[in-house]
Amino acid sequence: MSFRLENVSFHGKTEFEAKDISFTREGQTISKGDNYYTVIIGNNGIGKSRLLGNIVRLFYNFKRGRIAKTFPYFTCRYNFNGSEFSINRTEGMRWDSDFYSSLPCPERIFAITNSISDSFPNDISMTPLLFRPNDNEINYHKESYLYFGSRGRANNASSYALVNKCFDVFFDSKVNKVHQDKFCRLFNFMEYEPSFKVKYSLKHPYHEEENNGNVIDAMRSELERVDQRSVSGRASYSSEMSLKRIRHILDNIEDEDLDELNLLYRSGIENEDGEIELNINFLGTLKNIVFQQRKYKLLGVLYDAGLLNKRAISFTKKNGSTFSFLKASSGEAGLIAMFMGLIPVLKNNSLIVIDEPELSLHPSWQFRYIELLDAMLNELKSCHVVIASHSHFILSDIPADRSCVITLKEGEGNLILSEEIKEETHGSSAEDILLNVFKLPTTRNYYLSSIVTKALELVAAGQKNSGEFKEIIIKISEIKNNLRGDDPLSKVIENLISIG
Repeated sequence: MSFRLENVSFHGKTEFEAKDISFTREGQTISKGDNYYTVIIGNNGIGKSRLLGNIVRLFYNFKRGRIAKTFPYFTCRYNFNGSEFSINRTEGMRWDSDFYSSLPCPERIFAITNSISDSFPNDISMTPLLFRPNDNEINYHKESYLYFGSRGRANNASSYALVNKCFDVFFDSKVNKVHQDKFCRLFNFMEYEPSFKVKYSLKHPYHEEENNGNVIDAMRSELERVDQRSVSGRASYSSEMSLKRIRHILDNIEDEDLDELNLLYRSGIENEDGEIELNINFLGTLKNIVFQQRKYKLLGVLYDAGLLNKRAISFTKKNGSTFSFLKASSGEAGLIAMFMGLIPVLKNNSLIVIDEPELSLHPSWQFRYIELLDAMLNELKSCHVVIASHSHFILSDIPADRSCVITLKEGEGNLILSEEIKEETHGSSAEDILLNVFKLPTTRNYYLSSIVTKALELVAAGQKNSGEFKEIIIKISEIKNNLRGDDPLSKVIENLISIG
């Protein structure tokens, strides 16, 4: 099977409208199993984030077989397993759940961002426990859509939300040897040792004698403590959630888990610091990783029952220094967390939508971001990666034979249109991409200077009516308004345009 998004349009019901936005290069031959990249550029406010959000919602709606009343009408064309599908919904058409849910779709959808104002929909994990149907436990490795971003359950933005989500996904997933190798490569890229530690501490270590190290007694004590707050009028939404969560755990705890939970709880009591630690080493055995994942799941039960404080995650750099993950830069934390969550749940034929991956990333990491992402997609087939970006470093690294760059432009009213960037960006210099793709000249830009010089030579040779001269005039006309007023080339370009 193979998936490739070709073209979308959105209109009606909202202020945002997009027409004929293409995601593949015209006339480009793409091998069936190749992973493909589409990079979207455009001015701030043009609608890149809204476009990405609508694309994710569209395919998520297909997979669920339902749609919000406010979702715009659409036309969508995509290729799946060699067959082309053209799906549209216009005003007056009834939403046919059976039809849409039967459509072949991306195996899995990912929305990834570090932005605090993204337009992606929530996934199931962001539904509060009180409103989650049947109190079902989330199985991240089975979900068709996952959001990796800074919004948490309360829709408030926090870098912790992304970190927590991605590590929860990692520990919930079935890691294999391929994943293990990819984690080693990721940690090497970050210049970390291929291991990390997760540490919890007991919230109420003074309950040791009261509970005799019995986890059920400890949970009941915590339930009583939270319940007393409710009776005294100090209840809150979080208290309500805590009560429901603890009761649910007590009602559903498995006998086979109970012995292990007691052992973990007692290990914290016996530790002078009240700490319980687990270690993941990607150079170790898969058996040990699975064991540590099981331990994490049980610690999660103790945490949800209110017996543990929030976890602390620590890494060791290649130079031997150990640091808390909370002290990492936002770009560093976002990058490592995103791949920690993404690697074990990626599947063939995935749609991976990324909004401004360069946010908070050091330029050297921006430059190698696509290289790293492509390595993580290795061994997978037919994934389509759609990225909105302002980074010339990212454009310079996308694979030439399986990528497309489009720019969004304003049409009439609220309409946005797309235009394919014909210039090859792979391996191009920053100056070249800034000028020819972003139409943003830099002072003393070598490429701009050479274009202007060529135009002056053509004028001097009496060839101002030639096709070559006219092409140059079109190019420098697009660039002219982005030149600084004091740029010495500005006046020369104005004169050339007047001649042309």
